[in-house]
Amino acid sequence: MISAHLLLMFIVALIIVCALPGADMALVMQTSMSRGTRSGFAAACGLGLARATHVTLSACGLAALLRNAPWLYEAVRYVGA
Repeated sequence: MISAHLLLMFIVALIIVCALPGADMALVMQTSMSRGTRSGFAAACGLGLARATHVTLSACGLAALLRNAPWLYEAVRYVGA
């Protein structure tokens, strides 16, 4: 289980990455200006949910891959050392 400290660090990093201007930020700003604050907030929540889902599924897939291929786990460990 992940510790509360690491989870907090992850959430802070996620907020910083989400705040960087990009296509997502442009969509939220355009939606807010053309349809109002409520729609902009809904767009931001939808983008956040999509990003969280993508990260979760990627992490689960990587964990399953490393669990089923011990040689790959050792290679990642070796390269990361």
